Parts: sequence; structure tokens; C-alpha cells
Amino acid sequence: MKENIKKNAALIAIIAIVAILPTIVAVSFYSYAKSHPITRTSVSQMKVSTPDGTVYDYLKTDGGDLEDLYSLVFDMNENAVRADGLKDTAQEYICYVAEYTSYNKKNIYNYYLSENPDNVYFKNQKGDYYKVNPAQAGKFLSSTYASQLFPNASQPILLVADKTEVLPETMSWKYMTHDGTFIDSASDLAKGVEKINCSGGLQLGFSVAPDAVYVNLADTEGNTVYDGYYDDLGTELFVDNNVYTAKITAKWYESDGRRYYGEGTYTYIANVLSPAVFYVSATECEYGDFIIVSAKNVLEEEIDNIGFVSEPKIYGPEYDKDSPNSGLFKPQFFSYGGYVHAIIPFSIATCTANNNAADQYHMTFSYGDSYQEINVNVSPRNIKTAYLNSSIEKINTYLTEATLSTYKNVITPYLESKCPDFYWTGDNMLIQPIEGRSVKYGFAVKCIPNNKTSAWYWNEGVDFKAGANDEALACLPGKIIYVGETTYSGTMVIIEHGCGLKSLYSHLSATSVKVGDTVSKGEVIGIVGSTGFVDTRMLHFGLYVFDVPVRYYDYEENGIRVSEEIAEAIGLGTVTDE
Repeated sequence: MKENIKKNAALIAIIAIVAILPTIVAVSFYSYAKSHPITRTSVSQMKVSTPDGTVYDYLKTDGGDLEDLYSLVFDMNENAVRADGLKDTAQEYICYVAEYTSYNKKNIYNYYLSENPDNVYFKNQKGDYYKVNPAQAGKFLSSTYASQLFPNASQPILLVADKTEVLPETMSWKYMTHDGTFIDSASDLAKGVEKINCSGGLQLGFSVAPDAVYVNLADTEGNTVYDGYYDDLGTELFVDNNVYTAKITAKWYESDGRRYYGEGTYTYIANVLSPAVFYVSATECEYGDFIIVSAKNVLEEEIDNIGFVSEPKIYGPEYDKDSPNSGLFKPQFFSYGGYVHAIIPFSIATCTANNNAADQYHMTFSYGDSYQEINVNVSPRNIKTAYLNSSIEKINTYLTEATLSTYKNVITPYLESKCPDFYWTGDNMLIQPIEGRSVKYGFAVKCIPNNKTSAWYWNEGVDFKAGANDEALACLPGKIIYVGETTYSGTMVIIEHGCGLKSLYSHLSATSVKVGDTVSKGEVIGIVGSTGFVDTRMLHFGLYVFDVPVRYYDYEENGIRVSEEIAEAIGLGTVTDE
């Protein structure tokens, strides 16, 4: 009996040991993993992140294409020796980050790589540095995983129309590694054929200039219309709207001293648009005036791709002859009636006291492969002087550096704002913003208050005399974008008319509009008063192209004009003989 009990007890003990043996083994492995977390046997997942955002995620259970990366990395780990830190040339390194998972525990290693296999290190989770064996480092550097160390490893990018990237259908690209050998670069290939708008030509550009570019163009019926070198491709196929299948073959030849070579083919659908054509409303004007530039064959979504260069440069209101790049004006184009339009002002600030500003502007407009040159002659203006009878007290209260700065800071964001709507296209003749009153101080007059020459300023608009209860009238149709006041201007209203054109009315005693209201030409927007820097009841009226003040007189007589060709095409504006 006792013997049976002993046998049973022994059997139970054996069964218990067998039952808990997996746990003992698991605990042992876990303990080993904690003390030796990064080994080939203990790591179940390895995730390597590169500086450009590429992530290689390796699961041991999956194996697959990343098995070689797993081996390369652990070869470096296992053959490394302790080091005090990185060499002094830290700027040579780029850093890969590896995250290892071992029994649900994560460890982060940083790998400091350079083109020199004798200068490769890693830092473990504890912060200890290790120098990688040059032989193992060299194997890693010769793999495509290290391509980011070599600037010439990236396959060339084809850009069409300066912005659309086309991936190759086929690409053979080789780059030189640390030891002078060439290896294949990993290629990102196209998954389909894209349709791209272009104007005036194919507009091809490469991130690495090829030695030769060969072009095959086929029409919509599959007929070849051109087969030859890109440099020999003329413009005759791009005069009218058309659609071509473009197959581009680019070659980079192997040569002494070059660290790359290869060949790639690219295919896309070229949606050819007729070349852009630019028109101006006038080729003769005066400083303080503006012209309107219109263009056809420009896609609305590509308005920002219109190029503009002027010689001499065109300036805004902040022109400083001692700082040639200050206050440059760049035309802003807007779409209307199937065409695009921009207003270009010739700032009075460009004129000096001696009226020695340029008398001709040589302007070049571009869009796609289309370029057009237009000359505009600009006549100087005689600058008049007006002496204001303002008291010292009023000057010190209303005309100070602080009040002027506040005024500019308030109005500038509204003047510089962009609005896609054209309010004046059907009613483009400006009216005087106050009925039956004469001008007190004209546009661009040099105003000197109380003979205080240090306080002089340009009159950016026109000041009209006013009587009691005179009404301020909208000079054109538009939208109210500001109603408020500053110390200098008094109560003020700003109207948006479209295409960058704004009007400003100040020194009001009351307003009858609010922000967001749309107004017609001649509609009452307020009552003229004497608020702000004035000595009597007066309306200050300013017309602006964005933040550039312009004179309004000519547009009261002749309206806002576009070129005759555009006016006839879409009925925009009034055209008069010059």
C-alpha cells in the first residue's frame, strides 16, 4: 500500500514537472532575452527607418525579401567592438534607426553610416557605442539599403510642365558605391499612364540632365507624328490643341569620373494646348496709371505658373532707390470669360523729385514653353507741392509716426487681399465719388503741413471739398471689405472691385454699409465729414491696385480698358482709340 502511494506520488511529481516544463523554458528564454535582448534567435521583428522616411519592416515568421537585410544588420551587430563614441567627423554620418522586438520588449538601436566602411557605428538601447567591422560594413554599404548615402543612387525624375512628375516604365540605373563598383539602384516604376497639360511644347525637365533624350509622339489614332531627338523637335506640332502619346527615352552614358549611368523610358499622354498669347490694354501711359494684361490659352488652375520679368523692375509703394529689391510688384492673374487678366500699376513712388524714372519697361511673360515680350512706354509726372494749414497741435495728434504706422497696418491686409470676382466688367466707367465738388488736393501731390517739411507725405488719392451732408458714393460696383476708423484716416470704407482693384474713402462722419455688402456704382456708402487728419469737411478718395495707389482721372473719362482683341472676344471693358 505504502509502495503504491510512493509510486503514485512519483508519477504525480513527474507529471507536474512535465506540465510546468514549458513555463520553466519560457521563463528561462524570457530571462535570457532580457539580458541578451538583441540576438538572431531572440528577435522576432526588426523595423528599420531611414532618413527619407522609408521603413523596412521584417517579421521573422514571414521572411521574404527582407531576409537579406536581417542578415546584413545582424552580421554588423555580431562582429562589432565597443567604442568610446563616434569619430570627430560626425557630419559625415547619416542615421538609420532600428527597432527590435524580442519577447514583446522593444529596443532602439541607432546606426551611424558613412561612405567609408571603416567609419560605421551603432549605439544600443543603453547608449553604448560599437564600431562595426569594416568587412561587414562594406557588405551593407554595397546593398541597395544603403543607397541614401550615395547622392547619385536616386533614379532621375522627369518633370513635365515644370511640376508633374512622371515615373519611368522601365529604368536601369547604376551608381558607384564606396569601393568604386557600380550596383543597381532600386527603381520606382509607373503603375499607369497619366494625362498632362502642356503648352507650346512637351516641356521636359530632368532632375539629372541626360546626355540624350529621344521622343516618339503618336496621335490619337496611333500614327507616329514624330520620332527623333528632343532637341530637334520643333513647335509646329504644338500650335493647335492636340493630344499625343509621348514616349520618352532618356540616356545617361557611362564615362570616366561619372558616378552613375543608365537609361529610362517614360510614357504619358500630352494634352497639348495652344501657346499662350498675352495682350496689354495700352503701350503708353504715365506714372500713377495702370495697364491690364490679358492672356488666352492659360488654364485657370495653372494661373500661378505664368512667369513675369520686367527690365527695369516694377515696384510697389515701398520703392527705395537705395534698396533695388525692395517693394517689387508681381502681377496677380485672375480668370474671367475664358481668359486671365492682371492689372500692372506704375507706382508714382518710382518717380523721384527730378522725374528721372525709366521711360520704357521691357516685360517678358511666359507660360509653359511660350514666351512673349511687350514694351510699355511710361511718361514721368510733374510732382506738385501743396502746403496744408494744419496746426502744430493737429499734426502732433493725427500726423505722427505712430498714427501713420497704425493706418498702414490696418489698410494693407485689405488692399493686398485677393478676390476672384470681377464686379466692374459690366459697369467699368468710374464716377467721381462725391457729386458736384472740386478737387482740393490732387493725386500724387507732395503735401507739407504747416511748412513742416519733415512731415511731408505723398497724397495717395484725391481730396475733394465737401459741404454739409454730402454723400460718399461708390466709384464702381464692388463688395465692402472694410468699415472702421483710425486716428489718421478717421472713419473709413474700403471696397473690393476685383482683379486687385480697390477703392478707399476716408474722413467720413457716418457710414451706411457693412462688411460683406455688395454695392452698385453710385450707391451711397456714407456721409462726408471731418474725422481724422483734416482741417475742414473733406472726402479723401483713393484708388489702388492691391496696395499700389493709382490715379483715377483717366478711368472716369474712358473707363477701365482691356486690349481691343480681348474686349471684342468677351465684351470686357470699354475700348477707346489712343
